[in-house]
Amino acid sequence: MKNPASPPRPAVRAVSRPSRRAVAATAAWSLPAVALTVASPAYAASQSPVLHIAGLPPTVTSGSSVTGAEVVAHGNERETITVELSAGFAWADGTASPGRAIGIGPGVHTIPPFTATTGVPGTPTGVRAESAGVRAWAPIEIGAGLYELTVLGAIGIICRGPDEFRADLAVIVPRGVRPARMEYRFFVTAATEGINMPLRLVSDDIRRSIDENYAIVHVQDLGDGLERLYLSCRGDAHTENVASAMYGWPIRATWPDGTQSVAEFPVLQQQTGSDGRPVAINAWDRTTWLLPGYDSTLSSQAAWGNVVTADTTGTLDGNHFHVDALASGRTAAEGNDETAALFYQFRHVDGTPASVTPTPRHVVIPSHSAALSVQGLLLGAPEQLGRAFTLDKPGYWRLLIWPQSSNSRADLDVSPDGVAWDPATDQGHQVGSVFWKLPATAVREAEPAMPAA
Repeated sequence: MKNPASPPRPAVRAVSRPSRRAVAATAAWSLPAVALTVASPAYAASQSPVLHIAGLPPTVTSGSSVTGAEVVAHGNERETITVELSAGFAWADGTASPGRAIGIGPGVHTIPPFTATTGVPGTPTGVRAESAGVRAWAPIEIGAGLYELTVLGAIGIICRGPDEFRADLAVIVPRGVRPARMEYRFFVTAATEGINMPLRLVSDDIRRSIDENYAIVHVQDLGDGLERLYLSCRGDAHTENVASAMYGWPIRATWPDGTQSVAEFPVLQQQTGSDGRPVAINAWDRTTWLLPGYDSTLSSQAAWGNVVTADTTGTLDGNHFHVDALASGRTAAEGNDETAALFYQFRHVDGTPASVTPTPRHVVIPSHSAALSVQGLLLGAPEQLGRAFTLDKPGYWRLLIWPQSSNSRADLDVSPDGVAWDPATDQGHQVGSVFWKLPATAVREAEPAMPAA
C-alpha cells in the first residue's frame, strides 16, 4: 500500500456551503441577552446608572450578520454610550475600530449591525457597552458555519491491529435538518482511496452497536431556527505496519439539499518494531466481554459516546471505560519492549482536567504485543473511578491515556525517553468520550469577570 508523499493537512473544512447571504438571512435575532453592569465608586455612592444589552443571541454561526441588538440605559444623563466588539466580530459597514459611540443619555440605543468572523479559543467573545463609568457585557458564542462539521474528539493514533475509527462531531443546521448520508475513509493510510465507507444511522444507544455506525446523541436548540447536532461515529479501519506518519482522516456529511461537509482530524500511524512506540487500543466488537465486571449488553466500543442528560442526576459507570495499550514491538535486547503501565485522565474539551482525575493517574496493565489481543482493565474498581462517578461541568469530555514502556530484561538499562508517552508534553491518546449534561437550549452564562478593555 503506497503512502502519500505528504500527509493530508489536519484541518477542518466545509464544502458546498450555503452562501453568506443565505446564512445572514437567518439572523433576525430577538433573544434577550444577559448583561453584567459594574458601577464606578463615584456613582455607587448615589443612584447608579444602569446599562443593559438586549437582543443578542447566545450563539451565532461564523459569517452571519447580527442585527437588532440594543443598549438600554438609565441614569446616564448627557453621557455618551460606547459599544465595543470583542475578537471574532467586525462591524458590517467595515469600520476598522472595534469600538464606536452609538448615542447619548438614557433610552434605547440601537447597536449597528456586525458580523461574526471567527472565534478565538479561550477568549470571552461578545459585546461590551460603557457609559458614565458603568459597563455591561453580553457574551456570544461563535459557532462554526452552517453545516460545517466540528471535530470534538477522535482517535489520534493507530497501528496494524488496533486500527479502529472513532470520531465525535458537532454541526449547526437549520431546525429539523439531519444528515442524508455519513461516510469516512476506511483505508486511512491510502489517501487515493477517497471517502469510501458509509456509516449507518442507529436510533438505539450507539454503545450497543458494532461495525460502521453513527448516532445523533444530542440536539441543542440555538434559537432563530437553528440547532446544533452532536454526533458519535465509530467503525472499522485498515492499515498495514507501514512507516510512522501523520495522516488526515476525513469524515463527510451529505445533507438533504446536496450540500456536503468534510471534517478531517489528524491521526498518527505508528509503526511497530525496532523504532516502535506503544499504541493505545480502542477495543472493538465484543472483545472486552471477558473482563470481570463488563456490561455485556454493550459492545466493546462503549467507552465512546457516553451521554448523561442535563435533566437527570445521572452518573457514569467506570466499567464502561477500558484502557489498554499495545507494546512497541521492540525486542528484549533493544529494550522498551514492554508496556506494563499507562496514565489516564478525563479532560474537558477546553483542556480542564476532571476532579476525579486532577492529574493523570497511573495504572498497571498486562504487557502484550499481540495486535489482535485486548487485555487492559476497566476503570470501575473502587481504587479507580468506581461504578458511579460524575464530571464537573457541561460539555464534551475526552478520556486520554499515555502508554508507558519498560525493559523486560532486568540487566538492560535503556531509558524510556522518546518511546513512552509523557503526560506533561504529549497530548494523549483518546480512548473514550462523554457528552456530559449538555443543555437542550443554548445557555448564556454571565462572565465571572469583565474582560479587559
